[in-house]
Amino acid sequence: MRKSLLHIIFLFVCFTSVGQAPVNDKCGQAISVTPSSDCTPINATLSKATVDLGYANNDVWFSFIATETTHAIDVDKTK
Repeated sequence: MRKSLLHIIFLFVCFTSVGQAPVNDKCGQAISVTPSSDCTPINATLSKATVDLGYANNDVWFSFIATETTHAIDVDKTK
């Protein structure tokens, strides 16, 4: 009985950790990014992301407070 219970707990932990959406999957959970003059890459994934706010595609969210009148944001979808 104890061994079976351990197997069930193990499977639950494995499936829930593999199947979870990114932490910034919803608009209200946007990851705050600090603008800087340095190019500071942020690694993110759309794996397991879901649709939010009615947009047609799966998405993740980031936010920042502008510190200049213009900012450059580059997205490299190949990585």
